Amino acid sequence: MNYDANFLGLHVNWYKTKIQTTDSFFSPGSYVFVAGENVEVVESFTYLAVDIYIYNTGSNEHDIRKCIVIA
Repeated sequence: MNYDANFLGLHVNWYKTKIQTTDSFFSPGSYVFVAGENVEVVESFTYLAVDIYIYNTGSNEHDIRKCIVIA
């Protein structure tokens, strides 16, 4: 049997959904239209609610500096 997400009660929370891209065409703070909703493009985000930041440049400088300060 083939179930889709809606059938199982799963829905996208468009208010919390963000998009990160390495493409310079979409600058942070702009919006992309997805499935009838405007979704914000961001430069960085916190990964799984832990203190790890993912940047669109691929840089991990922030996390390295944080570890140095903690040490």
